[in-house]
Amino acid sequence: MKNPDAAPVLEVHLSIQCDIYGRRLRVDFLHKLRDEAKYPDLDTLVAQIGRDVDNAKHYLNTHHA
Repeated sequence: MKNPDAAPVLEVHLSIQCDIYGRRLRVDFLHKLRDEAKYPDLDTLVAQIGRDVDNAKHYLNTHHA
């Protein structure tokens, strides 16, 4: 059950080839991929993350080309 008083959380996946630890980043929210979900095991979670990455790339390629 979700806590109505909890602060919203945004999870961001970055696909970059440089060290950004300790640096500030700006994140622009463009599109919600899906609602929060729980997964029965790590393999299912990893598979969903892969689908999320594919869906995000598809969105960016079709809406922000």
